[in-house]
Amino acid sequence: MRWRFLLMLVCAVLGVGLAPLALAAFAHVNPSASDALRVLSVAEGLLARRVGASGIDAYFRGLMYLGLSCALIWTAAYVKPRS
Repeated sequence: MRWRFLLMLVCAVLGVGLAPLALAAFAHVNPSASDALRVLSVAEGLLARRVGASGIDAYFRGLMYLGLSCALIWTAAYVKPRS
């Protein structure tokens, strides 16, 4: 029971943490994005370069982050401990 709660918590935090990365990757495609989104986009680009995903186009990285975020949030809801 305790491991389900921890798994739910980890999946939810990772899922919520990937959502801004998806937004930042999509902001990289838009040249008229706000300054805050551009700063977030630069941070996402550095992270993508560090993990070796810089060869992937920003749009497809955004789709990848979005898919992973949805999958993690779904997993968190699925393994949520029920009474």
